[in-house]
Amino acid sequence: MRKLYYLLLLCVLLQISCSHVLDEPYDSRIALSTLSDYRALLSQAYPERQDLFTDILTDDYHHYAGSIQANLIPTYVPLYLWEDNYEEGVRATPAAAYAHYYEKIYLVNTVIAEVMQTQGEMAAKEALLGEALFVRAYAYFSLVNLFAKHYNVQTSSTDLGVPLIIEIPTESKPSFHRATVAQVYEQIESDMKKGQQLMEKNATFLSANPYHFSLASVYAFFCRLYLYQEKWEQCISYADRSLQISGGQIRDLTADIQVWKSYDIAYFAQEFMNPATHKNILLASQSESFLTRPTGFRLCGFYPSHQLYYGFPKNDLRFGLFSAVGTVIDSITNYVKYAQQPNQPNVGVARYECFTNEEVLLNRAEALLKQTVPDRMAALETVEQLRKKRITPYSILDASTLSLEELEDLVLDQRRKEFLGQGMRWYDIKRLRLSVSHRLVRTSPTPDAVLTADDPRKAIQIPLIARIGNPVLVNELNPR
Repeated sequence: MRKLYYLLLLCVLLQISCSHVLDEPYDSRIALSTLSDYRALLSQAYPERQDLFTDILTDDYHHYAGSIQANLIPTYVPLYLWEDNYEEGVRATPAAAYAHYYEKIYLVNTVIAEVMQTQGEMAAKEALLGEALFVRAYAYFSLVNLFAKHYNVQTSSTDLGVPLIIEIPTESKPSFHRATVAQVYEQIESDMKKGQQLMEKNATFLSANPYHFSLASVYAFFCRLYLYQEKWEQCISYADRSLQISGGQIRDLTADIQVWKSYDIAYFAQEFMNPATHKNILLASQSESFLTRPTGFRLCGFYPSHQLYYGFPKNDLRFGLFSAVGTVIDSITNYVKYAQQPNQPNVGVARYECFTNEEVLLNRAEALLKQTVPDRMAALETVEQLRKKRITPYSILDASTLSLEELEDLVLDQRRKEFLGQGMRWYDIKRLRLSVSHRLVRTSPTPDAVLTADDPRKAIQIPLIARIGNPVLVNELNPR
């Protein structure tokens, strides 16, 4: 009897337990009931700068085998050579970025789908929805520019993009085919236009938090979007709107370098993106993952290229951000702008910029030069707003003495110097069809790998882990 009693009790407990499981949402999401809940969820949905690993794909960095940790060689040496067979499961890789952005898309899709049904003031809900649409657009913009070809108006309708997931999946293991680049950009622009309308309409309800989209960063995002699509007039228009709101404040590098001299490089790196002292338009923040693992201090063996370092003008304040980290023999330098470097795990929360006034200015200058009727004078005046804060002693350039090609080279050169170590160069290499060569031994007479202007490897391959979770992608890989 006692055994029968315990058996019956076990059956009852199992029945109760199963009924509780069935009462839970299929995906184990926490129930959201208030506007504050959705606001908190949206804060969690903001992506990190998971694309900073791309610096080692560019001509900004070279490889120094003497300082790379052996356990990281299977991951970063193949990436450096633009190979697809890198070891996944490591932070600061394409696989980590792919998973991260889709995780954030899942969270923000929940906000977009449900926030308008919750209780709260209509204007506040609309403002939050508008912000959420921009977060989703930013995540997809990052994905499509990492894992697809650069936008080309002539081929984007057939070029493979990334899977578009704009609703909360209801299947346990859904499959998603890759949309085209055009379709992804259409979704991005659609989200942005809807979000802009809602955020402008309800501007008083927007967060003043520097880690959340503001109207200045909304317009800066449009500026970048239209630069990549070569819609020059729209790019200029949104640049002007962003700069008008932000005031166009440019970083004071003299003060930054003084911080370095007064304290140390770890403190300097932590303060470099401090919103209290620097006017970044939108920041991202995290406290654990080392997003600059390949280039952080002396961990992974990638350092600013000698060609870049020795060609850097010594009267440029940005040259002062180089630091010697090797010996006279190996002659290697570093370029640190972020805290939480791999060799400095306890320096505090890391901050990464998403949009800055400096980028908006340089986007504007490039668009002015590439529009149907180039405005060489206005473009140079825009560039000079940055140069006069970077060159000492400063002397103004004369547009009448520079050809259109020379002015375009000037803008690109300023982009490379200004954004060194900030994960921007890779996108310029893609969209401007630049070639890059890499050597495993810096002094080798011949490169070990060359990336040509239209090299298909500029579209990073869909990670293996993504194909396992979404098998239809096996037949939709980037061509090689």
